[in-house]
Amino acid sequence: MLGGGLGLCWLAIGFGLGAVVGIDFLVILAIYTLLTLAYSTILKTVPVLDVLVLGVLFYLRLQAGADAIEQPVVPWLAIFSLLFFSSLAFAKRYVEMIRKPDDDNGTLLGRGYQTKDSLFVLGFGAALAVGSLLVFLLYAFSGQSQALSTNDVAMACLGVISYWIMRIWFLAARGELDDDPVLFALKDRVSYLLASIVVLALVLDQWSR
Repeated sequence: MLGGGLGLCWLAIGFGLGAVVGIDFLVILAIYTLLTLAYSTILKTVPVLDVLVLGVLFYLRLQAGADAIEQPVVPWLAIFSLLFFSSLAFAKRYVEMIRKPDDDNGTLLGRGYQTKDSLFVLGFGAALAVGSLLVFLLYAFSGQSQALSTNDVAMACLGVISYWIMRIWFLAARGELDDDPVLFALKDRVSYLLASIVVLALVLDQWSR
C-alpha cells in the first residue's frame, strides 16, 4: 500500500511539472505513462509487439525532451531513433533468451518468445540496426544536416555509431552481452570513449564555423 501510494504521489508530481512545461509535453507524458502500464501488464508477453513498444517508449523520451526545450524532432531523427532503439530492444530480448530460464515448452519465462526464436530475434534486430544506419547516412547528405554539422562530421558520427551498434550485436551473438544494452553502455569504457569522440567532433565543428 505504501509503495502504491508513493507511486501515485510521484505520478501526480510528474504530471504537475509536465503541465508547467507545456501541453505538448503533458500529452507525451500521458501517452508514455499509459503505454508503459500496458507494456508492464500485457504487451511484454506479445512477441515482436513488445519490442516495437519499447522502441516507441525510447522515442517518446526523445520527443518529450524536444518539447521541453521547444525544439521539433526532425523526421530523420524520429525514424532513426525508432529503428535504432527497436534494434536495442531486440538485443535486450536476445540476451534474455540465451541467459534466462524457460519452461518445459521452451518459452521464455514472463515473455512470449521461445528459445527457437533466437535466430529471428538476432537477424531482425541486426536488420533494424542496419536500417537505422542507412537513415543516418541519408540524413548526413541531406540539406537538413548542414545546420548542425558538416558532411565530414556527420560521416564521422555515423562511423562511431555503426561501430557501437555492431559491437553490441557482436557481443550479443557471442553471448557476452550480459545486460540491457543501455545499462551495458553506462558501464562500458569503450562506449564512453566513442561518445567522447562524437561530442568532441561536434564541438570542434561548431567552434570552427
